[in-house]
Amino acid sequence: MSPSDLSPDERSTCSAALVATLAHQLERLLTAVGVGVDALRSVIPATANANDTLTELDRAVDVGFDLGRQLREIAHPGRAGESVVDLNEVISQGRHLLDWVLGSRVRFVFELTSMPSGIRADPVRLEWLVLNLASNAADSMPDGSTVTIGTAVVEGPPARTPDGDAPPRMHVRLTVSDTGDGMNHDVQDAAFEPFFTTRPGRSGLGLTTAAITVGRLGGWLQLHSNVPHGTRAEVYLPLL
Repeated sequence: MSPSDLSPDERSTCSAALVATLAHQLERLLTAVGVGVDALRSVIPATANANDTLTELDRAVDVGFDLGRQLREIAHPGRAGESVVDLNEVISQGRHLLDWVLGSRVRFVFELTSMPSGIRADPVRLEWLVLNLASNAADSMPDGSTVTIGTAVVEGPPARTPDGDAPPRMHVRLTVSDTGDGMNHDVQDAAFEPFFTTRPGRSGLGLTTAAITVGRLGGWLQLHSNVPHGTRAEVYLPLL
């Protein structure tokens, strides 16, 4: 059986199981790294540079464990952390994280709507989603360039219901665009498949987990790309 033979629900279930497995393996590796850092402290002379380096390693391990927690939450979601948040505020508050993680590789441009952008979501998961899409955009430009993050309030398509199409409702659209080489149609068709990647050494789960997250927030994620004119990821989330 191939992925194309599975229903959307079956694909989502399989993807969630893969994400949970990845989180478990990540935490095992981080545990080993943490033990190694503690061992290094006992044998490396306590110089300022050594202490700073080991502190950064500790911080990286903590960030990794937090990522593992978020991956587990994606795989087995709960709604306890959800609240009404403004997408623009989440992006603005997360700028320092984007700069810290990716700022040495790309330049960020923010084009945020002035309209209220309230949605129901876990702000931590939402921040992770933005970072995930920005990281994918940065990876497509190894020589560095510009990643544009924008928001807009738009009307979404009619929703399918048992009684027919419901009236269109308003959505908040998150857009993450890059100026890379773009993707051909074959790559676009496979982009959301678990473990698919065009970059050796990567997991290929970035867009898979992003799509799962967006779907569980009641929205959808789509890609627009043309070789060689870059890629634009669009996330649509129901406006409150």
